Amino acid sequence: MDLQNDDEGRKMQFRHTQTEDIPVIEEIYSHARTMMAATGNPHQWADGHPQQSLIADDIQKQISYVCVIDGRIEAVFVLLREGDSDYDRIFDGQCRQYSRTDRSDF
Repeated sequence: MDLQNDDEGRKMQFRHTQTEDIPVIEEIYSHARTMMAATGNPHQWADGHPQQSLIADDIQKQISYVCVIDGRIEAVFVLLREGDSDYDRIFDGQCRQYSRTDRSDF
């Protein structure tokens, strides 16, 4: 999917993540962990989460996407159409029925 940002004339593209994107994605997630810790959320993605094996699994399942702006990966997210057990505690144990993004950083 391509979107045109008329304000700056930059082209934004969303596409499935590819295996060769993993090093860039790991950098994005590292930055996200640093920012979360600096803003009072040091525990959500502790210990290097999400690990490279999870990133690769998301790619294989074709649920991982990147946002590319001017040829550079600027964001990554996982689009889950089913529930994620990590969120079962939310809403009194009931997941709402909608697609959600997870492991995202922009």
